[in-house]
Amino acid sequence: NNMKTWREAAAKSTQSRKLYSLLQKEMAGQTGIRVRALITANAAYIRSIPLIQATHLVNEVSRATQQGSRPETIAKMMRTRWPQLLRSRVTLIARTETAKASVALTEARCQELDIEWYQWLSSEDQRVRYSHKKMNGVWVPWSQPPDPEALVGEKSTLGHYHSGSCPNCRCTSRPGLSLDDISFPARVYWNGAVKYMNKQEFKAINMEARQAA
Repeated sequence: NNMKTWREAAAKSTQSRKLYSLLQKEMAGQTGIRVRALITANAAYIRSIPLIQATHLVNEVSRATQQGSRPETIAKMMRTRWPQLLRSRVTLIARTETAKASVALTEARCQELDIEWYQWLSSEDQRVRYSHKKMNGVWVPWSQPPDPEALVGEKSTLGHYHSGSCPNCRCTSRPGLSLDDISFPARVYWNGAVKYMNKQEFKAINMEARQAA
């Protein structure tokens, strides 16, 4: 039994290395260029340290995320590299930037494959904030990040952002590979509002989304 467990662990480790190798090849191409641009843009939102240090921070978090590091491990790394950050800020930034790195990779892959839409999925538990609960299941174009708080009438400084891209957000994004992935009528975010759309209505705005991408 012990030997079986060891073999399973070894197999998983080998598979993990293969996946990381494939990801590194992907990051060397156009997807990597897009990811780095999105990640660098995130640095502007970290005001606890100078911009150049924030840029180094988000790039290191991105690399650690690609290697499979958990937010807790990344937080330990950050406390060593940036001791001037408060412990609470380190934890928050580690969680947020790990999620942003994952979202950036998903968005870059979608752009590379001309996938214009994703479905916002919350974690569907009691900790989900009200604005994100209302976004659960909504189809969102990458070209139009929503303002979930404004949509429910809440005051917030978060502004517009994609699923998983705000502090402590545990939501994820499910790319829509084709129209067959969407059940109609569907809840769709478009031009600042969430509305139900049938297939024909969605097809019409999908053309606009492609032109805007």
